[in-house]
Amino acid sequence: MGLHELKGRLSPAIRISFGLILLIISTLLAADLFGIIPNESKATLDARQKISEALAVHFTILSTTNDMRKMNFSLKTLVERDDDIVSAGLRTNEGQLVYEAGDHGQNWVRSDTSKSTTTQVIVPIFRGKKVWGTVEILFQPLSQGIGQMIVSRSTLSLTLFVSILGFIGFLIIILRTLRQLDPSAVIPDRVNSAFNTLAEGVLILDEKAQIVLANTAFAEQVGQSPDSLIGYKASELNWRTISEADSEPNYPWLTTLETNESQISVPLALETPSGDIRVLAANCAPISDNRGKTRGALVTFDDVTELETKNNQLNEMVTTLEVSQAEVQKKNKELHHLATRDPLTGCLNRRAFNEKFEVLFNQAKKDGSELSCIMADIDHFKLVNDNYGHGVGDEVIILLAEILQVLSNMKWP
Repeated sequence: MGLHELKGRLSPAIRISFGLILLIISTLLAADLFGIIPNESKATLDARQKISEALAVHFTILSTTNDMRKMNFSLKTLVERDDDIVSAGLRTNEGQLVYEAGDHGQNWVRSDTSKSTTTQVIVPIFRGKKVWGTVEILFQPLSQGIGQMIVSRSTLSLTLFVSILGFIGFLIIILRTLRQLDPSAVIPDRVNSAFNTLAEGVLILDEKAQIVLANTAFAEQVGQSPDSLIGYKASELNWRTISEADSEPNYPWLTTLETNESQISVPLALETPSGDIRVLAANCAPISDNRGKTRGALVTFDDVTELETKNNQLNEMVTTLEVSQAEVQKKNKELHHLATRDPLTGCLNRRAFNEKFEVLFNQAKKDGSELSCIMADIDHFKLVNDNYGHGVGDEVIILLAEILQVLSNMKWP
């Protein structure tokens, strides 16, 4: 059994064992509440009551013979032999402490009432029908903590013992039971062989997205054996995001388990043990019971790494061609501009002007529309070049070209 297979089975086994232990603890507490389990404090009080009753009979007999020496001896013997008794004393009706054992006079706390408590017991001694005196017995305090105010020490010990051993026992039994219920063990060999001959990776998940079965093809993709994958959560494998904009991979089986709807061709990236990234197309279908409730999912994985690589290369080529085409178009526009424009003024040169004017002229002849042509000249332009140089002459030509362009763009009535 692999570590993750054990982990997958250990979690439900612990929950079941814990539930059984809670049931046992509740039963033990209920038994203690109804007095079925022996109570240590109650047993101690019962024993003190019997000692007090025996002393009452014993001292009543001694009082009839007025044997004070035997009374004193009985008190000392009682304190010496019973560790639960701190001290004891014989007191007359007048309140005089006649005999004591264990420094009773200092330990005993006098009260206005003559009633016994759990630690201070007052035993009346009769002479005939009259009370002759009392025997006072001081017992050790009951060791009753906060927890024992509700539950006795014996019940707590029994509960703790049963809880620890019961939990371990239940856990072992349930783990052995789950091992016998291993789904891979009940699949016929021919079905298992067919399952492993599939070229595409296949996973069967339970309702908590844990891997129940995995075929050989998928196990090889992740670099593990099929048995070692059992108990893994499918999302715990080395998945990577397809796009850098994604914060985490899109797990289609989680959507299927939540919505009970199939998922088709969801891209996932898986990092192999060698460090390579494989692109898988995941298809996921729900596994439902007779009432339509989702109990798991069947996931298949197609390795589309080569296809994805080809697509990426093709996209890069298309992008490169588009960039090249844009650059060619830009260069063509630049060449066309240089071929049709005067480099100084940016106006159409003679050949380009003649070509465009011929088109307009033929169109005007065809539809009978009006066409005007204005010719302008710079008078005495040679004097400008001679007096101010060709640079100033060029500026005059550029200024005239700009004026003509402004006039051509104006709307005339």
